[in-house]
Amino acid sequence: MTTYLYLRLENADATSRLVTLLGQGCEAAEIEGEIRWLRTAIASLSNPADSQTDLRKIPGTLFVGGADGLLKKWGDGVASVRIPDGLHWDLVDRLMRFEVPVASIAGSGRFVEPTELKLVRCDRERSCQAMIVEKSDLLRWVTNASELRLKRLRWCVNQTGQALVIGEPLPAINGRWLYQDGNVLIQAGFRFEPNLGGTDVLALFKRDGWLICQQDQPWALIDDDQLAAISRGSVRAWAHAEACGNSDTNVSADMTL
Repeated sequence: MTTYLYLRLENADATSRLVTLLGQGCEAAEIEGEIRWLRTAIASLSNPADSQTDLRKIPGTLFVGGADGLLKKWGDGVASVRIPDGLHWDLVDRLMRFEVPVASIAGSGRFVEPTELKLVRCDRERSCQAMIVEKSDLLRWVTNASELRLKRLRWCVNQTGQALVIGEPLPAINGRWLYQDGNVLIQAGFRFEPNLGGTDVLALFKRDGWLICQQDQPWALIDDDQLAAISRGSVRAWAHAEACGNSDTNVSADMTL
């Protein structure tokens, strides 16, 4: 029997964070038209860390159990909760649909039916204001970069050895290029479908901050205060902490892409 990690959302506001689960195979169930339960399959109860990482960032109560709906609260040894009967589970990607005003697309005041928001390829060339780079490449670049170049950049890091760098001009190193539309950073070579602007897309999630959208990765929301001025010292400290297996450095404190 498949074992799942479940999350019971405690308030409707938590659904604005579900963007971080897109593309990860997580399932959701609605009650009275609102997403109230999430679940993701886990391979092992002894080491479920990979499966629970993103669920733990969403406000709610964690449980573990099978598809029969009898659950144990995370950390407890005795089953104490049963999922409401009759829940229909579907991928988060399919349930995250939005009512998009036609006015945002074609100057009308009518509303269209809820539609899936996704990235599609486009041929339009755009200048890029951000990039996602590997730790080793960024470390080599900052070693010889001028202070003037560094002053123009901000950054944050994730837990897999990558950094988001924002500013102009960007480092001349390998990486994934992102262009900026408002406070939304979009993978170069793609656009939203429906064809909305970044301000309209960010408003759908009802949160401030920066939205990072990649075609083959879960979208991510980060707060503006997670972006710090880049410096040689901070990059070296991050690289050293990662090499030593210490994730508690103030450079990477939950700055998750």
